[in-house]
Amino acid sequence: MTPAERLNKMLGINNVGPKATLRDQVLTLAKARNEIRNLPQSTAASFLGFALEYAHHSGSQIFQDLFVLFALGRDHKGHFVEFGATDGVEHSNSYSLATHFGWTGLCAEPARGWHEAFRQNRPETRLDTRCVWSRDNQSLTFSEAKIGALSTLADFKNQDGNRRKRRDSTEYQVETVSLTTLLAEHDLPPDFDYLSVDTEGSEFEILSHLDFHRFRPKILSVEHNFTPARNKVLNLLKSNGYRRVLSEVSMFDDWFIVDGIAEHIPACTRG
Repeated sequence: MTPAERLNKMLGINNVGPKATLRDQVLTLAKARNEIRNLPQSTAASFLGFALEYAHHSGSQIFQDLFVLFALGRDHKGHFVEFGATDGVEHSNSYSLATHFGWTGLCAEPARGWHEAFRQNRPETRLDTRCVWSRDNQSLTFSEAKIGALSTLADFKNQDGNRRKRRDSTEYQVETVSLTTLLAEHDLPPDFDYLSVDTEGSEFEILSHLDFHRFRPKILSVEHNFTPARNKVLNLLKSNGYRRVLSEVSMFDDWFIVDGIAEHIPACTRG
């Protein structure tokens, strides 16, 4: 999906097809621009304008990387942690930050099918191949799907709308690591800038065991896929001083900013 198509999806505009010509892409970008200009002044409108300006640099599925830059500033060079990271490029929320904007950080990905590709694609980024979970040093069954981005712990493979796509998964044992331990072992700053969580179902279990007194990322994006765990994550992060923002455009994700940062973004109200 091109940047123009991703913007149009956010705006609810019918997307151009995969065989679209360059002329089609120009027209659909112009349509997105006009839709954004006609929006009432709001944080969402400002973000969509920012996303339109820098869409060619985005590698994320729905511009999570640009949301981070929108919140912290385009010239901010920060630290990221992303899991699951897949091959480090396709739909990666950290690829553009590392490649175009000078960020550094850590990715975690337990699916064996991605490890070689990640190391080839992202030699400058540290990769931890353990499975991020609520506890350290457990051996759990991991389900690697044919569509690799849908891989997850076996206990979660039937909990969202993608369960049919996981029917022919390959299963094997993986070693677990808690998020607090992962961050400590890799010497992440206590207030590192961005945490991207996409584990196809285990997000709440992971985040609920993070020591927020020890590590307090400024920004989080958490995939929810409209499952019941969404509200559990929301309540957990609210209780730890985070605001959910831009839910009108974040689709199957929720985006959170720690209170001290959110207060400096106009119209960023508590979600």
